Amino acid sequence: MPEDEIMRELKRSDIPVSRSRLVMVTRTSDREVRKAVKRLVKKGNPILSSSRVCGYWIAKNDAEIMGCMKEIRARIISLEEDYEALQGVTFGEVELFGDIR
Repeated sequence: MPEDEIMRELKRSDIPVSRSRLVMVTRTSDREVRKAVKRLVKKGNPILSSSRVCGYWIAKNDAEIMGCMKEIRARIISLEEDYEALQGVTFGEVELFGDIR
């Protein structure tokens, strides 16, 4: 199961482990690695990633978890702003690949 191999690889590394490394170790696709990591997180494993650091790692303390949660919250807010900006826009009002008329 990819989850077991992913956890084993993360536990033995002192530095973040890249997705490409996890793909190689698990012999699965990039998408399957992302899904497996998500399943592990949902089971309560403190696996973190960041837009500033390449790879996944297991949190060493609460501060790392809080930092990751803060970044996730910022992404949520940004996506909500994008969503709100698109509400009410129809193809009749926007030129494809162009500006609002």
